[in-house]
Amino acid sequence: MSESPNRPSKTDEKANLRRVIRQILDLGKRRLAGSDTERRAHEYLDGEFQKLELQTELIPFWTDQSGYRNMALHFGLAVFGTWVAFDHPFVAMLIHLTVAISYLGDSTKKRYLLRRLLGKTASQNLLARRLVANPVLRIVLIAHADASYTGFLFKPEFIRAGTQRQLPEKLAFLKKSLLVATASVFLLAFVDFLIWVDDLTTFKSFLLVLATIPSAIAFALNYEVVRRNEVVPGANDNLTGCGALLVLAERLKSQVPANVEIVYAVTGAEEVGLAGAVAMRNKMSTRWSRTNTIPIAVDTLCGGDLVLFQDGEVVPLHMPRWLANVAQRAAKNTEGLESIATFDIPAGATDAAAFAYDGYDALAVGCVDPLIGAPKNYHLPSDTLENVDFDQVILAVDFVEKLVLELVSERLGKAKSA
Repeated sequence: MSESPNRPSKTDEKANLRRVIRQILDLGKRRLAGSDTERRAHEYLDGEFQKLELQTELIPFWTDQSGYRNMALHFGLAVFGTWVAFDHPFVAMLIHLTVAISYLGDSTKKRYLLRRLLGKTASQNLLARRLVANPVLRIVLIAHADASYTGFLFKPEFIRAGTQRQLPEKLAFLKKSLLVATASVFLLAFVDFLIWVDDLTTFKSFLLVLATIPSAIAFALNYEVVRRNEVVPGANDNLTGCGALLVLAERLKSQVPANVEIVYAVTGAEEVGLAGAVAMRNKMSTRWSRTNTIPIAVDTLCGGDLVLFQDGEVVPLHMPRWLANVAQRAAKNTEGLESIATFDIPAGATDAAAFAYDGYDALAVGCVDPLIGAPKNYHLPSDTLENVDFDQVILAVDFVEKLVLELVSERLGKAKSA
């Protein structure tokens, strides 16, 4: 697993990253899930991976176009259910239970209910790899090609207010806004039941109004994003990840043993709720064993400190200890890092979550500005090529390279000892 003496210099790598990001940005301004611009981004990256002599495959799937429309639908219905509850508590109970159960399944990527009411469009995933028959280890490096909508929800002041609150450990869950909103809808269904069996009282009316506040806020914020209908460039989130996969493919080609398969996956429709990662997981579930496949999401590689993302916006996910230990060893061996912190994502998720909820040991890497609680320019129109810090991106690439090699060493060492 020696380092190739012919690998490009970091100056050349940064220039290539800039070129890749610029050319994808030039394809169009609305790189939404299922859009023609997203498709052309995948086709462009397909060509770039082929230049590296990797086998590529574009795999289509169906998705909706807006995760914000999905959340507005869920929590708007929850507010409607409260309005119904005063006269028809049984109907309100059914509405609230449907919303809560639906969003619980939606957030864990297990099953979709209300989301199915939204229109569908075609997207695709790109897989690039050197196929290995019966690999002892498969590492799937994942980045997404689509860009996000923007809105008031992503103003740094608003994010900071939600993520920087100092709360007692037992109340830390209050930073998980969608956990609070989903739990409050379950509470609404319980209050509906109490009204149905024993009439409406002033106290129950008060509980209804109080428990509806999180849903009303979630609906208002997501509806504002839908109404604004403005798409960001997404240079950092996540064209830095897409470009990083190309750099890693060049670096790793001569460092990985022949019995290890590295898959470079560029998903579509990540911003609508990890639709591409879910589609890829479902398609590959019979071929990618949970015992020897490790998905690693590479997402938003500048704009803050490099961190390991801890997913789980409603149902908690816990990073496997062995994987966290390997990541710390990789950080220690990465010049300029020494160690790497973990950041608990308050809302939303990375592509790694789609696999983690299905039993895979998965990891996500990206950057967070500790003064904001999100990367700089996160989901804002200012997420442009000019605001990409390529030194930070290369540092992230260095870490992911070390992480892959540490994983290979860890797993092959165990295989030999067994």
